[in-house]
Amino acid sequence: MKYVYKSDIERFTQFAERVWNVNIYLDDLGKMAIEGIKNYEDFLKEIGLPSRLGQIGIHDDSLE
Repeated sequence: MKYVYKSDIERFTQFAERVWNVNIYLDDLGKMAIEGIKNYEDFLKEIGLPSRLGQIGIHDDSLE
């Protein structure tokens, strides 16, 4: 998500606001998107799910 959020920042800011109740930062949408992504990562950790490909055995050399 951190890699692609800039390609559709509006979608990620909506995700942050609607799902994670992140405050709206009209002057810094990137900050808002990153905060939503961070909240999602924290949630995944809380419920015991991986949040990185490396955590499931997929490493950089496996990707083009």
